[in-house]
Amino acid sequence: MDSELETVSVERAAELLGVPKAHFLKLLETRVVSSHTAGGRVRLYLRDILTFARKRDEERPWISGYMSATIFPKAVRTSDE
Repeated sequence: MDSELETVSVERAAELLGVPKAHFLKLLETRVVSSHTAGGRVRLYLRDILTFARKRDEERPWISGYMSATIFPKAVRTSDE
């Protein structure tokens, strides 16, 4: 099978992303991740899941740093302090 056209189930996609199935379903509902139906079942292209994961992971350092500074401002110190 051509890897560009390989599909995965909702359960497998959630597992690959390391998120609960319920959270992944919310991503589908809000169309953050695209899907299609095949044989009456929701399917996702593996390439789309991998692209989503790569973009999410690229954004994580910024989000992680922002959240740390916002939630724990006294715990985040700069070298000047």
